[in-house]
Amino acid sequence: MPEITGNDFRQNNIAIAHDAADALGKAVADPQSPVTGTIYKNQEGLDATLDAYERKLGELELDELLKESGVFGRRGLEAVAKMEAMRIKGRRHGAKGWLVVMVDMDGLKQINDRAGHIAGDAMLVGLAEVLRKLLRETDIIGRYGGDEIVLLLSVSDYKKALKAMMGTPDESYRGLERRMYAGLDKLRVDMKTRFGDKWPEDTESKKPGQASIGWHFFSAKDYLKRYRKFLKSSGENKKFVSILIKEADEKMYSHKHKFIPTLPLGGRLETLSR
Repeated sequence: MPEITGNDFRQNNIAIAHDAADALGKAVADPQSPVTGTIYKNQEGLDATLDAYERKLGELELDELLKESGVFGRRGLEAVAKMEAMRIKGRRHGAKGWLVVMVDMDGLKQINDRAGHIAGDAMLVGLAEVLRKLLRETDIIGRYGGDEIVLLLSVSDYKKALKAMMGTPDESYRGLERRMYAGLDKLRVDMKTRFGDKWPEDTESKKPGQASIGWHFFSAKDYLKRYRKFLKSSGENKKFVSILIKEADEKMYSHKHKFIPTLPLGGRLETLSR
């Protein structure tokens, strides 16, 4: 009989937590279910169920490389995104709206090929640190792919989402997009100094270590509507986050070669109200 390691046991627990998350998600989204509909007859029962699921979230791993910045791995990001849909449906401190941001590191393969994976990892860690300094502690950061980061920010309406990302017309407040670009420019200078000639050269269309951004705002109603669409989708590999980021991902790729002027980095996104 093969030996069961501590890691196997932990992975099994995580799998069980996700199975429970999916079952609970369907229950919350379908109050007419004969099996689960009784939850809606008892607000205390719904609260207790959500509390239990929140505790399960603590068992999910953060991304191994970016855990120091509190970045979720893909599975953790999926679970947190579902949890917020459940909060909205259960009217349990759910956000009034969500700003979904896709951040894609440019030229990561070039960095890995020229300067080695240690350089690529250092850039990803640096990107996570830049984002964590700019965001509120309650904002969610998750690694969706090798060079893709997803941000979930609770925002009350579209105007506040626009201000958070783009700043104000008079530039009295500089938005997240510009601040992130400025932070990455500073990081790239440090990386070029550290890795010297091994660092890949910039081109007209790409700066290795820079990033592209796309974002989309959902009202709470639209966020929940997207979750219901996910529940109706089919396929073994269906993911709520994949449906949630669709528009932000498309905008990110459409802006892939957009030039963003460098601005000084500073401050946090604390002026963004819920």
